[in-house]
Amino acid sequence: MARIRLSKRGPVPKPYKSWLEVDVAEVLGKKWKYEEVKFEYTVPESKHWYTPDFSNGELFIETKGRLDSADRKKLILWKQQYPEVRLILAFGDPNSLISKGAKTSVSQWAEKNGFEWEDAQEIIKNKGKHFK
Repeated sequence: MARIRLSKRGPVPKPYKSWLEVDVAEVLGKKWKYEEVKFEYTVPESKHWYTPDFSNGELFIETKGRLDSADRKKLILWKQQYPEVRLILAFGDPNSLISKGAKTSVSQWAEKNGFEWEDAQEIIKNKGKHFK
């Protein structure tokens, strides 16, 4: 399957932060709210907030074009503090590596750390049907 080009399409429309979020929003439809729910989580000795990209009230989807070390740390801390909440990571490229020179892909990292994940391109291609 040819991957959808996610960059160089001009400014990202508000309220989204990336074209990947825009593309996923378009196929999920109006029942899904963008960054509607905020979860407080604690980094030892400090409080932070994590806002998943999409929510339908029961399920949360976080789109990730990249998964840097700060994102990985945040997600692990959040999962420890909200184990009952279902979050799916939707990767722009599930085979991309977590960092230069790494042998671990973002999807492998997700599985190793107990996260559900989807290929965002498949969500877009299938018009979000399995989330409706």
